[in-house]
Amino acid sequence: MDTIKFANSFFATMAKQRIEKMIRGKKISLDPLELKNAGDVLGEHISIIMLWSPVGAMFLKIHFDLNAAKQMAAGGLERSLEDVSKEMAFDFMKECSNGVGGFVRSLFEKNQLLMGMSLPFLADGRDEVIFRKIRDPRSVASNWDLKLDGGGSFRYTAEVCLLEPKSIEKIRPQLEAAMSEGDKAESKEGEVEFLF
Repeated sequence: MDTIKFANSFFATMAKQRIEKMIRGKKISLDPLELKNAGDVLGEHISIIMLWSPVGAMFLKIHFDLNAAKQMAAGGLERSLEDVSKEMAFDFMKECSNGVGGFVRSLFEKNQLLMGMSLPFLADGRDEVIFRKIRDPRSVASNWDLKLDGGGSFRYTAEVCLLEPKSIEKIRPQLEAAMSEGDKAESKEGEVEFLF
């Protein structure tokens, strides 16, 4: 598998593992998603986190509908679905993006690749069309369908622009180990707590 395909697969796997942890161990299936056309909208809303370093830039996006966000938040916050407001669901999705970005960042930094990270933010799902129009021609995006055990689904996009693929190749064995080990690769200080 070439470096960019590997990087996209890595980001999707890390998102699945981290989000499973955030929703208290409910399982998520991860399947590649082929877009039929460039104008496809993948959800009502998008939660976005950006990572950058001399190696390259990454946009990690969770596309979701409000009902799926409420299901995820109910599991993660250990509340009934009726107790989860729209604002709580949106905050939870931003925390999911933040958790995924922070997890990825910590894995890179453990391997001496320093990385900056944005704050998570929400956008309207239709804004994805704008993101596609301003995409760096060197970047590659992969889309994934993530289905929650017990119902609900959301889409995930990893958009990667690698400026130094050799840097990724140097730490590829460590990243592959993190993919196969799941959250065992994360330190114990990574326990998830929410302040709702």
